[in-house]
Amino acid sequence: MLSNILTELPWAVISAVVLFVTWYYPIGFFRNAELTNTVHERGGLMFLFVLMYMLFTSTFGYMCVTCFETAETAGNVANLLFVMCLVFCG
Repeated sequence: MLSNILTELPWAVISAVVLFVTWYYPIGFFRNAELTNTVHERGGLMFLFVLMYMLFTSTFGYMCVTCFETAETAGNVANLLFVMCLVFCG
């Protein structure tokens, strides 16, 4: 499991950078922090949130694949559990 996480880490960082740049700046989230002079802190925290999301989804997928024998069953259960994570997250 550790080798899978270490292998997935560079891809998670690359995808987090691409997602952050194409999502955070075009929407204009950085403008909300200009009034309080916390532009860099909020941007860095948001990037860490995106990076942790990428790591969560990859390790969550590995967890579901290791629990079931077939890939179809693992995919169905992973989709169900991921939707439940989004529905009941707060």
